[in-house]
Amino acid sequence: MSFQTNPTPAADAAQPQRTEMSWRRTMVSFVLVLLLLFRLAAAAPAGIRLAAAGLALAGWLYLLLLTRRRARRLRAGILEGPSRAAAVIALMVVGYAALGILLVATA
Repeated sequence: MSFQTNPTPAADAAQPQRTEMSWRRTMVSFVLVLLLLFRLAAAAPAGIRLAAAGLALAGWLYLLLLTRRRARRLRAGILEGPSRAAAVIALMVVGYAALGILLVATA
């Protein structure tokens, strides 16, 4: 297996498309996690169910806005390095895990 140290111009041109596709995969995975959290929330007490569903939905909507903003910037040709988006996604994964633990513990 060989690694290119100097990528070709065609490989550079495909980078925005690959990045946008990775954001779409992230959104699909978060939709699946959101559905699983809603399923867990259905068995929880009413107050916890409402709070967990609201937090999970708010996090997903924020991620949706972040993803769409990033995709628009990529289509416009605005290429930027790593952003705070990775940290936000990591925090959301931890938050979703905590919600799942809370829901399982109260069910």
